[in-house]
Amino acid sequence: LEKISSQREIRRKNRRTLFKVALIGYTNVGKSTLMNALTNAEVLVEDRLFATLDATVRSLELPDRSQVLLIDTVGFIRKLPHHLVASFKSTLEEAGDADLILHVIDVTHPAYVEQITIVESVLKELHLDDRPVLKVFNKIDLLEQPGLLARLKETEQPCVMVSAQRGIQLSQLVSRIQDYAQEALRFECLELPLEKAGLVGKLYEIVEVIQTNYEDSRILVDIKYAATQEKRVRAQLDKLLTTD
Repeated sequence: LEKISSQREIRRKNRRTLFKVALIGYTNVGKSTLMNALTNAEVLVEDRLFATLDATVRSLELPDRSQVLLIDTVGFIRKLPHHLVASFKSTLEEAGDADLILHVIDVTHPAYVEQITIVESVLKELHLDDRPVLKVFNKIDLLEQPGLLARLKETEQPCVMVSAQRGIQLSQLVSRIQDYAQEALRFECLELPLEKAGLVGKLYEIVEVIQTNYEDSRILVDIKYAATQEKRVRAQLDKLLTTD
């Protein structure tokens, strides 16, 4: 587990500039089905505990052509066997780096309210309750309680109602993800003297470079990065731009 944790940390560092969305929820709520529907991935879908024990990461292209990463995690359960606690928490390390959490809920389950409470308590225990959370009520095509969705829309905002299996309202979910991604970005225009043109290439290691314009006496570089990475980015940019 320690080796896997180290490998995950390296992967996370390599994708710092991308907006990351973690799919979290009780077991068998349809997280992997939702991942497959959104990204055309082939994530294992099976009706049993811990069918997806390792986190799966896939790229999702948004309507504005930008890219975000979707992270599918292990399903939660109420009474986790003690010998699986370390494995369970290690799979959630990816969620610790997420900019947005999609809390996927099986709205047809008779104990869905209790499951919501369990997931929220685990998020708090793992210190992930400070992240933006969008509730995704899944399996609405199987719901036999007319009026429940209307009530949930009033009491559980922000939320989206979908059917991952049948592709219902997935475009609305993608649109909401895009809204969060755009709100979480920082845009800047850096001005460099021509004699420091060599720094432009190094900027790609720190931020996403949108475009570079060379003028008579300066270089203008448009960049963007995640707001959650602002402290790190500012420190690295200051260090880079003040180096002789």
